Amino acid sequence: MIKILFIFFLININSFALGSIKEEIINNLINIKNLSFNFEQNINGKIETGNCIIEYPKKIFCEYDNKKILVSNGKSLVIKTRNNNFYRYSMKKTPLNFILDKNFLIDQIKNLKERIVDNQFINFTIIKENNEINIFF
Repeated sequence: MIKILFIFFLININSFALGSIKEEIINNLINIKNLSFNFEQNINGKIETGNCIIEYPKKIFCEYDNKKILVSNGKSLVIKTRNNNFYRYSMKKTPLNFILDKNFLIDQIKNLKERIVDNQFINFTIIKENNEINIFF
């Protein structure tokens, strides 16, 4: 099973009741057209950092500090390494297919029970096609 951790955006959970937090998350997702974020990726102890821009639906551009690039046009995902090697994947075969589909995320969040983590974050865990996706707000 592939496990993905995705931190979306933060909401101050102390200022809302849980029901209204879930509604606020859904309303924010409905209104978001794009977002950018810095990331730290840890795969088997190898840490990489960079910046991503997501444009809904299903488009992403990530530039790693080590000059690697990850880009999707919504149908395929291409990774260009710093050695100029290219790897192409069908979006349907990656967990990003779900993460970059805000309608899917909204539908899942509506039907999932939230979990409060460290009295600071709201977490939803999505299990889909042998992928475990943890999203934090």
